[in-house]
Amino acid sequence: MKDPNWDKEFPKRSTCEVVAVAPWSWFKQWVNAKDPIHRGGEYEKLKAAVGRAMWRQVVEVFPQLEARVQYLEVGSPLTNYDYLAAPHGELYGANHNIARFSTETAALLRPQTPISGLFLTGQDVMTCGFVGALEGGMLCASAVLHRQLLLDLTMAREKYARKKEERGEGGKKKS
Repeated sequence: MKDPNWDKEFPKRSTCEVVAVAPWSWFKQWVNAKDPIHRGGEYEKLKAAVGRAMWRQVVEVFPQLEARVQYLEVGSPLTNYDYLAAPHGELYGANHNIARFSTETAALLRPQTPISGLFLTGQDVMTCGFVGALEGGMLCASAVLHRQLLLDLTMAREKYARKKEERGEGGKKKS
């Protein structure tokens, strides 16, 4: 969907990416494999089992996808170790372990830095992935502008909903 030529080249096809956290301990025994591409049967069985479990979760929410799979590829923390140089297979930058979501860490992960005019943004200010990057961007913009943009957006949404209701739109009828 990101590629403007996708529909021309691959009509009626799409892709699905599912990301989940897996413990490094499940995979670390294969970290020093001679051939990182072919780590052996036990590693492949474990990856396949994790992939199947993840796909079962997807089709539980989107059952129409179950019979549509043509290709499934599963990565592991070792994939991130090999290709991203993540020391313990972390995904998306800062480690997303339980400590990452503690109050202390949340207080430290801020867009502000001790350097005047330097702000941080993206997923490492909040949490991993697209939504985390979006939230990190909002926090950074709020810090730069000295405003609570999330509050501004919430108030704007409420104002829009009230106006819509006054016009008799949005499911509620005006008496």
